This record gives sequence, C-alpha cells and structure tokens, in this order.
Amino acid sequence: MYTSKIDELPKGKPRVKQIHNGEYLYLNRREGAKIVDEYVGKADSNRAREVLALIEKRDRFIQLRKEVREKLKEVKKVLRGKI
Repeated sequence: MYTSKIDELPKGKPRVKQIHNGEYLYLNRREGAKIVDEYVGKADSNRAREVLALIEKRDRFIQLRKEVREKLKEVKKVLRGKI
C-alpha cells in the first residue's frame, strides 16, 4: 500500500535556485544516468508549497514502509523459531 502511494507522489529532492533576484524551486531526481531538474515555480508560490507538502508526505510514507519491512523481518524470524 505504501509503495503505491509513494509512486503516485512527486519524485525528487526539492532544491531552491537563486536566479537573478528570484528564488525558484526545482525537484532534483535521477533518470537512469542523468540528473534531471524539474521546474516547479517560484519558491514562495502556492504550487511550490503544495509540492513541498507532497514531498514531506512521500518521505513519511517511505519511513513508514521501512518500519513495516523491519517489523515483517522480525515476525518472519519468530515464525521460523530464530528468536
């Protein structure tokens, strides 16, 4: 469930670039061997705030998925009698 939700959310790490007198938000992500900067908008725009909120949500889901996988490993050990 977490993996499907993570896949629906935007990918990449947010990065603010200073260009002339303005600050602009980009999402940095890797596509194969290339690093791609996806333009989001001005750093103080509503769109930028929405994307940052979605990125935080994605990071939360990634952490929750990691915790679930660790707990699943423990359950499998118990079922095999390793603990």
